[in-house]
Amino acid sequence: MKTLIVEDEYAARAMLEFFMGNHGKVDISENGKTAISLFEKSLKSNSRYDLICLDIKLPDTDGHSILTSIKKMEEKYNIPRELRSVIFMTSALEDPKTVSKAFYNLCDEYLSKPVKKDELDRLLSTYHLI
Repeated sequence: MKTLIVEDEYAARAMLEFFMGNHGKVDISENGKTAISLFEKSLKSNSRYDLICLDIKLPDTDGHSILTSIKKMEEKYNIPRELRSVIFMTSALEDPKTVSKAFYNLCDEYLSKPVKKDELDRLLSTYHLI
């Protein structure tokens, strides 16, 4: 499994990287610009990400914008729906408006921080990623 973690906060990023490290290759981005670049590079090289863990609050943009960009790129590159990246939004924000917006923008799951390993593993299994 190939994972992209988009997280600016060191502790949250390190925890996700630790959790995902046993499941395959993990790339890290601390901001939206790098995340979009890595994602597009993965599509161009036909080495897509199976999973993207995407923080909502980033220093240069918000995760909602990145999510929308990712979905548009998958369409542009004609990625079949069954091969598109699974996207878990991560945030300490749990208000209904933020959660609803994430699902409206077509995220697959919404995880509250701190992300718990057992919950993450359950979702990885549900999405047949492990």
